[in-house]
Amino acid sequence: MLGLAALVPLGGAVVLPVSAASASAHLSAACKQWGIAGTWSSVASNKFHVTFVFAQQAKNLHGVATIPPAEAATAGYAKGNVTGTLKGSHVNFVVVWARSTVDHIVHRGDYYGTVSRGMIVGFGKDLSTPGVAPVSWTAQGPTKCVKH
Repeated sequence: MLGLAALVPLGGAVVLPVSAASASAHLSAACKQWGIAGTWSSVASNKFHVTFVFAQQAKNLHGVATIPPAEAATAGYAKGNVTGTLKGSHVNFVVVWARSTVDHIVHRGDYYGTVSRGMIVGFGKDLSTPGVAPVSWTAQGPTKCVKH
């Protein structure tokens, strides 16, 4: 369910204007290693909103993920643990959510994307529910270029 709830149909993909996408790619290319420690607000193409709180040690990430109460009621869980990596501008992490009270599954969401100044754009999939299509997601939060 990804905290993105596999039960919710996919919406439209996140589309950046060409100028914003170009600027984002340029800023990302200028930084060889990003830092993303802090609180991030995200929205996925299936309309789920996840708040990530990342801690970062070198390229390793850990933290927590939460979803708002109304979305938590649909998913059957509200909180999960985050582990992953951030190599340059490429982020990949898994959220292991609490066991769902709806379908009784411990959902594992695999999130991957590209970091640029103040933003992450990527895709995610529910590793616990085969056959569910990936969703697109975007997040806003604090970035710091730790290596130019």
